[in-house]
Amino acid sequence: MSQDMHSNYINGKWVDSSAVIENINPSDTSDIVGHYAKASNEDCLAAIAAAKSAFDGWSQSALEQRKVVLDFIGAELIARSGEIGEILVSGTTVMSGYWQNPEATAKTIRDGWLWTGDMGAMDEDGFVTLHDRSKDMIISGGSNIYPREVEEVLLELESVAEVAVVGQPHPEWGEAVVAFVVAAPGQEVASAQLDAHCIANIARFKRPKEYRLVAELPKNNYGKVLKTDLRHMLQNGESDEE
Repeated sequence: MSQDMHSNYINGKWVDSSAVIENINPSDTSDIVGHYAKASNEDCLAAIAAAKSAFDGWSQSALEQRKVVLDFIGAELIARSGEIGEILVSGTTVMSGYWQNPEATAKTIRDGWLWTGDMGAMDEDGFVTLHDRSKDMIISGGSNIYPREVEEVLLELESVAEVAVVGQPHPEWGEAVVAFVVAAPGQEVASAQLDAHCIANIARFKRPKEYRLVAELPKNNYGKVLKTDLRHMLQNGESDEE
């Protein structure tokens, strides 16, 4: 994640420092919320409230159904309002499967529901807040930690240009939080500075146990950070520090 992406906008895009609102109703709310506009958290929350008011409880979803579930070793439990779980969708607009890949289809689509791999929470009005990808979630000491929240906090520092947070296997805690940080041009970044900022802004158990200062983050041709490469780097004991 980079400073260029660190903006607030609505309708399936960035909304505040740790979440995204996904409005899957197709109604046009552009006059209310706009798009790709930099705004404060307060302005974003006000825009979301206005969008909800415009719907007035009348759902016109292009998806027939959506739900948030907790998956405990194959046993589904519907998440309560505001509780984080994996987002499932079902309807005529959902794909029927992967081309010539029945194993992937069976894993992703179960009993007519597509498991999106997105972790989120649904409020009492049916609006969904996205938190992170399920494969990126870190479980440390039995607690769920969402890398995006930690990344957003670190990006508040002007000296940080890019950051990617991943989990590293840990013999005692299961996983430890590690942050790969790219300094902004002409800026210097110290691990102590990063740690002090995290301690002041997020729960202590969420803060990275290690900060790796790197020249750049591995990315694919589309500019997406390859967190799999970062995990492999940690597992193999590789160092890409400046």
